[in-house]
Amino acid sequence: MEHTKIQLTDLHKYYNKGRKNEIHVINGTTLSLPDKGFVCILGESGSGKTTLLNTMGGLDDYVKGKLAISGDELKHYSSRKIDRIRTAHCSYIFQNYYLLQDHTVEYNIRLALNMYEISEEEKNERIDYVLQAVDMQKYKKRQVSKLSGGQQQRIAIARALVKTPEIIFADEPTGNLDEANTMRIMQILKKISKNCLVIMVTHEKRLASFFADRIIQIESGKVKSDEQSQGNGEFAYQSENTFYLNEYEEIAMSGNNVKVHCYTKDEMPELVLRVIYENGNYYVKADDDKKVTFLTEGSDRKLLFEDRPMLKEEDLEEFDYQLESLPGNRMPRLGFMEIMRLAMHNLKLLGKKQVFLIVCFLAMAVLMVLTVADIATLATIDVRSLIHSDSHYVSVEARRHGELDERAFNEQYEELLDKFLATTSMDNVLVELSPNLRFEYKGFSQIKDVNALLSGYTIAYDDRLQEEWIIYGEMPKNSDEIVIDIRVLENFLAKDSIFAQLIPNPEYFVGETLDVEKKEWGLKIVGICDSGEPNIYMDKCTHISTTTWLTNTFQTVERLQELMPERYKDTTLTTEECIIRNHFYGEIDGIGNYYSSRFVKGCFVVDIFPEEYPFEVVISQEKYEEVLKSMLVQAKKMLVYTDDKEATMAYLRELEESTDGMVELVITDLYAKEYSVYEEARALKLDARMVITITIVAISLVVLYFSMKSCAIKNIQNIAVYRLLGIKKGSIGLIYAAETAFLTTFTSLPAVLATSVVLKFIASVPSLEMTLVYPWWAVFATLAFLYFVNCLAGILPILGILRLPPAKLAAKYGL
Repeated sequence: MEHTKIQLTDLHKYYNKGRKNEIHVINGTTLSLPDKGFVCILGESGSGKTTLLNTMGGLDDYVKGKLAISGDELKHYSSRKIDRIRTAHCSYIFQNYYLLQDHTVEYNIRLALNMYEISEEEKNERIDYVLQAVDMQKYKKRQVSKLSGGQQQRIAIARALVKTPEIIFADEPTGNLDEANTMRIMQILKKISKNCLVIMVTHEKRLASFFADRIIQIESGKVKSDEQSQGNGEFAYQSENTFYLNEYEEIAMSGNNVKVHCYTKDEMPELVLRVIYENGNYYVKADDDKKVTFLTEGSDRKLLFEDRPMLKEEDLEEFDYQLESLPGNRMPRLGFMEIMRLAMHNLKLLGKKQVFLIVCFLAMAVLMVLTVADIATLATIDVRSLIHSDSHYVSVEARRHGELDERAFNEQYEELLDKFLATTSMDNVLVELSPNLRFEYKGFSQIKDVNALLSGYTIAYDDRLQEEWIIYGEMPKNSDEIVIDIRVLENFLAKDSIFAQLIPNPEYFVGETLDVEKKEWGLKIVGICDSGEPNIYMDKCTHISTTTWLTNTFQTVERLQELMPERYKDTTLTTEECIIRNHFYGEIDGIGNYYSSRFVKGCFVVDIFPEEYPFEVVISQEKYEEVLKSMLVQAKKMLVYTDDKEATMAYLRELEESTDGMVELVITDLYAKEYSVYEEARALKLDARMVITITIVAISLVVLYFSMKSCAIKNIQNIAVYRLLGIKKGSIGLIYAAETAFLTTFTSLPAVLATSVVLKFIASVPSLEMTLVYPWWAVFATLAFLYFVNCLAGILPILGILRLPPAKLAAKYGL
């Protein structure tokens, strides 16, 4: 019982649709073809028979209708699904052969067996069998390009036969074959049609009449007729190259050592020949109006004294061809070595474009390294090392507005300040006047006057310092002792190459003294901490004492009680009282007299403390706050320590508005300001580098894209062959990915490595003072990016080409 193998329902296809030269090449075709038998499609050139064959075989698309093959129905063309169907069920014999010219006969046939999980031995047996069947076994190892057209046609037929498919689509399979080979191939196709479906396009009606079970006539894209073949019982060979003399009437003439035998099927006109024999040669001349062709041993035409061979139906039954079908399959793909070989071959096809590509790849690689080095440098730099302000500080500066006189301005600002101080502790407010602290190196006596100002820090009160932050040294105990954050010292060493060479590490500074400029005393570094902020931690009274506004060093009575509890445990001071160090004796008349300076007005001396302590005047906490406030009013600049900067700044703006515009406050988040400057500088630098890099990358990728497309077009015949045979698109794409990977390996890889080594060397030379960070992981990341981008650009044009159905791919590029 026959089952439907191929079903076409109202199938339509156009060429140049919507244009003046539109052709309705398949016009509403509906066909049902069985699962076995020999079907011939006849029609004049341009009638659409080859297009119909390609479309029903899944090699071309269509715009409307349905196509079903072995029960798999497609309402529209889907390359992925149709590839699966046709590789599972179909083989093709193409009029133009579509063989890989630079490969052997064996390789071309073996390619059709790649989808089957069978042994190499079985593959070899099948290859030998089909080559024997088409009389081409002796050419098994021959390169295809060295074969004649007829021989290549037979190889294409053997390739289609080798997997014994369910359907064979044959387009003019005998067009380039002589009579004997035509008969051989037709007998094979007829034999296998007993178990599979053979669909053949031909213009030879006599072949169709004898061999076909069914003949379909196509005209202008439509099925003109569809009939079962009646057959004629026998088929006579036709050969333009052979005279079968038994078919002709013989006329013999002889006389005078001359014998002439004439053979004709018609009445022979008068022929006059003049024959001259001289020196062993015959010279023959016919009448001028007679065309005479002389047959020699080397002539194309042959004389045979026999009857013309006849092929009968019983001969077809007796013809021996048996090759079992193969179970199971998968999508065929190219082998790894084949992909590598083709990729290297494609590189050679690039020619002069290769030089430009190499230049672009090198430039892109170098610029990518520089860009990644910039990004890595900026990413690995501790941002806090570039910021010199504690992240908790808000800077507030008061400015006089308009025509407001100085006195009124001071009054307004003092009123504003009082409101603000009523909401925060005085310990959260600092005069924004950082002392100038100088470090002098004393390591070698031969090195004199090696000193430098410490910079890039803010002052924080030591009551904010936590003991767990200490990494070297200890917590401060006396008012002249300080603790410095390690980042401040690291930045100090990094900015001064002399100190960087003299001082091995920040721990060296423990026990060293920082001189306070314009003072005759210094601050002892007793500890180094890691607080996460660029701070120098010191006593609050010591801080105001470092300013040039105060001539003496101050301390509160609370600190004196801590130092001398047995003597001053119960001592209290009013804002008009003070205690002075005993070195003032003589300068001031001692107890009972008054001490007075710029911000400390008329304090009555109530006691004298020993010389051993590093401060000179002791005042009450209230007096300290009075002095601090006076300094804040005078400076019009302060730092506010807060854990909620947004709320603090909002409150300060409210206070500013309450002055009705008479006081303008410049409120600055110092950390945010410095960070934004850093971000802007980084962005500017990266933007400039990225613009250049993106430009070079874009140019390189465009060049690569068109170079790969040009290379693919040069190699389009192989691509078309692979697609016509159902080789996976991904497998073909890998060829061009490998090609780009090779090119990247030969250019980008050495460029990245060389540039990386140069950058490492530059960064290792201290005298160049260049900060460059380019870790090895960044090298691999850069290479990975270049390989990915280059391969993507190399594959994209190929994917564009592979979007075409196989038949269109071959037709577009004139194959």
